[in-house]
Amino acid sequence: MTPSARPARHKAWMLYQLYCVVAFLLHMVLAWGLWRVIQDPYPVGLTLSPNDIEIAQYAAETLRKGCIVLLGTSLFFGVGSLAILRFRDTKEAWITHLINLALGALTCVLLPLAVPVGMMMMREDFKEWFIRAPTAPPAP
Repeated sequence: MTPSARPARHKAWMLYQLYCVVAFLLHMVLAWGLWRVIQDPYPVGLTLSPNDIEIAQYAAETLRKGCIVLLGTSLFFGVGSLAILRFRDTKEAWITHLINLALGALTCVLLPLAVPVGMMMMREDFKEWFIRAPTAPPAP
């Protein structure tokens, strides 16, 4: 396919890529913060009595597992959806991106970016741009 035959990038797609990067960075910062609290809870004001040691060990193990889940989520939904579903020729890929936006809209941090991008992605011109049949190169 020649460069002139490629359709231009849609504004909603560029904003969606920005959304994925922001979601990835926020998940990474959250996982890093949880990990720091697990390693040394005293700087954030958490103090334990001798009777709470078992509870603290259980909480630390749970937070470690939570960090792993956050890292996996950030890698899949943040950058994985862009890398895996970059070939935009199926309706299923479009639906997966909308689910990613819906998950981000549940958080107060990503809501201001997720809602406008989601509305732009549901417009008919974006659907036609995203779900398109591969075009043959122009005849000589």
